[in-house]
Amino acid sequence: MIGRKIIQLECVDSTNNYVAKMILENDIEFGTVILADEQLNGKGQRGSVWHSKSGQNLLFSMYLDSAILSVSNQFVLSKVVAVSIVKALNVFGVESKIKWPNDVYVHDKKIAGVLIENQISGQNLKSSIIGIGLNLNQTEFEGLNATSLRNEINDFVPVYDFALSLINQFNSCWVMLEQGEVGEINRLYLNDFYLINLERYFRDSKGAFLGKIKGVTENGYLILESKEREKKIYDLKEVSFI
Repeated sequence: MIGRKIIQLECVDSTNNYVAKMILENDIEFGTVILADEQLNGKGQRGSVWHSKSGQNLLFSMYLDSAILSVSNQFVLSKVVAVSIVKALNVFGVESKIKWPNDVYVHDKKIAGVLIENQISGQNLKSSIIGIGLNLNQTEFEGLNATSLRNEINDFVPVYDFALSLINQFNSCWVMLEQGEVGEINRLYLNDFYLINLERYFRDSKGAFLGKIKGVTENGYLILESKEREKKIYDLKEVSFI
């Protein structure tokens, strides 16, 4: 299971890079978790940088080396991670939503981001590095539309305590995946999906348009319903929220 081995670091360039180095050195086992107090070069989606004050937030990576997922259905791993974060936040009394593809929002503000780096062998995933950055005890986010668990519950939460809660939730979801309960994972993912079935403005290569999120395809494309666009399915870089 995940978390049987937890390595805690004071400072690292990024926890995902640390795991990648361990893989190259053949010095890591399934389910190993890396926690860091500080990242000097934390990575986010689309090459963005994850900013975090030292010692205040969850900077977390875990390693999986299982071939139960094929390349074509690898996005289900993103769903498992996002659902696990939502469930962990629920334990601490915070309701959150999954913003496509796998950010987590509370009251329209970002509280967590996920970066998954998969290694592929043939038609299957050989291994995965799952990086999670979650705002835990930081209270100020200058210039960013962000919040933290402390801001939401007005209380300090030890990083290690939240990490254990997240690990427990991930293990529960991982068992569901191993047992083939993909339909239930999809249901949980869409049940807490940000802005689903609500009319909002989006932007694609043609400009702004009004649409509704209807769901996500098996391979992770966003399904939009719009009277203004013939196109209904969008990849990550093809559409943005306004």
